[in-house]
Amino acid sequence: QHTHPTHASMKFASVIFVVVLLGCIYAQDTVKINLDSKSLVPTSNKALPWRFTSFSIEWDIVQYYFGARSGAKTRPSMVNLLNNLKNLTGGSPVLRIGGNSADYSWWNPTGQRPYPHRLLTYSITESDHKVLQAVCDSTGTTLILGLNFLNGTDSKWAVSHLQNIPKTIKWSSVEALEVGNEVDLFDRNGIRNGTYGPENFRPEYEYYVNSLSATNLLPAKQFFQGATYAGVPSFFEDLPNYMNRENSTAKEFSIHSYPLTACGNSKPKLVDLMQDHQCQYWVQRFSVYSKKALELGTTLSMGETNSVSCSGKAGISNTFGAALWALDWMINYANYNFTGTNWHSHKGAPYNFVSYNAGSDVPQVQPLYNALYFWGHFSGKGFAVVPSILKTSNPLIKVWCVKDTSNGNLRCLVIHKDIVTTKDASVRFEWNEKELKDYNPQITMKEMTSPNPTQSKGIKVAGQTFEGSRNGLPIGKVISKKLAYLRKGDVVTTVATVKRASAAIFEISKKR
Repeated sequence: QHTHPTHASMKFASVIFVVVLLGCIYAQDTVKINLDSKSLVPTSNKALPWRFTSFSIEWDIVQYYFGARSGAKTRPSMVNLLNNLKNLTGGSPVLRIGGNSADYSWWNPTGQRPYPHRLLTYSITESDHKVLQAVCDSTGTTLILGLNFLNGTDSKWAVSHLQNIPKTIKWSSVEALEVGNEVDLFDRNGIRNGTYGPENFRPEYEYYVNSLSATNLLPAKQFFQGATYAGVPSFFEDLPNYMNRENSTAKEFSIHSYPLTACGNSKPKLVDLMQDHQCQYWVQRFSVYSKKALELGTTLSMGETNSVSCSGKAGISNTFGAALWALDWMINYANYNFTGTNWHSHKGAPYNFVSYNAGSDVPQVQPLYNALYFWGHFSGKGFAVVPSILKTSNPLIKVWCVKDTSNGNLRCLVIHKDIVTTKDASVRFEWNEKELKDYNPQITMKEMTSPNPTQSKGIKVAGQTFEGSRNGLPIGKVISKKLAYLRKGDVVTTVATVKRASAAIFEISKKR
């Protein structure tokens, strides 16, 4: 026998359904952050914030990025973009000039043709050097200059370039010289024939270092950036030995990493970039090398990085989602004592931090730059990672806390990387005033938001925007919200909402 529901029961069921539906729509993920006296004890070394907002730029786009169109020595808007970061982090971004183009470029001020090698495609001239020096003069930045390593048995192109560097670039503006870019890929990209391994690279690298040092032009013996490997296992397995062997002439070491690739038939997706293992896997894999650097008393940086290798991927690299990922990527590496990240730019690549239309000095600021600008608000002028006790209902909501080494303030970065959920996050801070007796109970909050994580428009960083900026300076005033708090006995509690697919900085200031 079948029974039919009454209108009253149907109406009651409808009400329940609507309530449940609304509850699903408006329910929030939860994040609980407990701070205690242990939160004042760093778990990482002191980090230099400006090294994480540094850049890697190909030789063949030096003029595109820095060449002025208005009679100035360099682009005023680019100077402003670099100085924006400097003002927040306390130091100028480092510019690593090289990448693939280092081995496809040579010092050719007279424009000689034909080129002496089939792989050479770009002539480096005095104008490249002069515009780089102009950037250094205007911002205080320093350079890592990539030299040609195309011929493993003849260093003449690298030596010729070195001989002309001090004629137009001050040595005080140069941090290091890089010899060999991603040499572990040389046998795949046609630079070397056959199987090229660490045992082949070693004598070539040492020959180049000796040839360059023999010019007596270098300002210091330890003036080379070593390694710059891309990820071939045999080279990375040999990296500790390489670091031991070359530490006497290497000022620093670097490696390269991109979590996703657009090479070949790869089809990366934005949702893949946001997964937590895209940070954790790579950082933990490389942590053994940063530990080795500390043992040797040297440094290891992520010398070239970005979201997707092979020039990025439109719809991923140029989205707000990639900006959220970038924040998590930087703090992960800082936590494992890497000294910095150089964000790579390539001709016409979607992952570039800024672009320019032909004949225009007006910058088109991209999502990545917004992430670096927000990083400056988080990092301050020096920080060390500190622990916090965290509970979250969503593993794609990441929380990192740091202690400002200049003023002692505590800042926690909450990154809501879940671009699929419809839920915001309710973030609850709690601490005992007796344990954090030197800190004010009121927390301030800054946000980085966008209406759509899959797009590049509408990004706000602490209330400011770069959309419509004609000179590279942010538009609007910085917004830092003061949050209400509840005191119950010695326990202070603050609750705030972090919007889905956004990031927020919570700052607890030290009593003055």
